[in-house]
Order: sequence, then C-alpha cells, then structure tokens
Amino acid sequence: MQWTDEGIVLGVRRHGETSVILELMTLERGRHLGLVRGGAGTRLRGVLQPGNSLRATWRARLDDHLGNYAVEGINLRAAGFLSAAHAVHGVTHLAALCRLLAEREPHAGIHGALEAILDALDDPTASSLRSSLNSVSASTFHLAPRPAPRTI
Repeated sequence: MQWTDEGIVLGVRRHGETSVILELMTLERGRHLGLVRGGAGTRLRGVLQPGNSLRATWRARLDDHLGNYAVEGINLRAAGFLSAAHAVHGVTHLAALCRLLAEREPHAGIHGALEAILDALDDPTASSLRSSLNSVSASTFHLAPRPAPRTI
C-alpha cells in the first residue's frame, strides 16, 4: 500500500535513537501517523516542525500498519513563527484541536482552514485570521453555545 499527499505537521515523537513518529493532517486522508527513519537527525529536524507543510509518501504492507513516511518540505513556515509568541501558541493550540479528530478520516475543510490560519498566523493584523478561526470552531467541530442550566 502506498500513497502521496500534502500534509501539515501536527507533532513529532521520538522513536528509538534516530527515528520519529510523525503526525500529519493530510488533505485526503485526515490525521495520519507514520514513522520517519532518520527524522531525529539534523537533516530533517527543521522540516519536521509543527506548522510546516510537507509532501509525504506513506508506505506500508497493509493499510492498518503504522507505515513509513518519506517527506519533503513544501512551505517551511515554522521558523517565522519563532519571532511571535502568539504564533507559537497558536500552532500548539491548533495541533491540539486537530488531535481530537478521528485518525485516518478525511477532513478537507479542516485542512483548508488550518492552512489558511497558519498562513496568516505570523501577521497579527490579518483580518482573515478571526474569520478562519470562527469557521474552524463553528463549522468543522460543530461547536455551538450550550443553553444555561435550569435551576429548580
């Protein structure tokens, strides 16, 4: 089994001495995990930062396996976030929200909104940021205000 897709890095966990488990929010396959051999090394460390966009090729013998990723950077925006504390906090918060989604289910709307938010995150005056955040919280996660509890 093999596929190639574009994804946004949500997080990275070490696995052994040189490998990492990469968590991506992909356009066609949703939130997906895979092993990146050599991902803990200096060559890939800058590419595998939360908020970066990657082109990933996933390979496994069966669809249910963890699989291996071969990645290349498309839009390495994480370095620009380091100059603004709100941007780093925003990336961390958005990744935590995406982890609430079921794994391996496509969420093209969430991926598009996440991409738009990350592109506007380093500009604090961007008016599209608030509308993108509202669209993510309202339409994709189906959050609605709860009525106040009734007292007896």
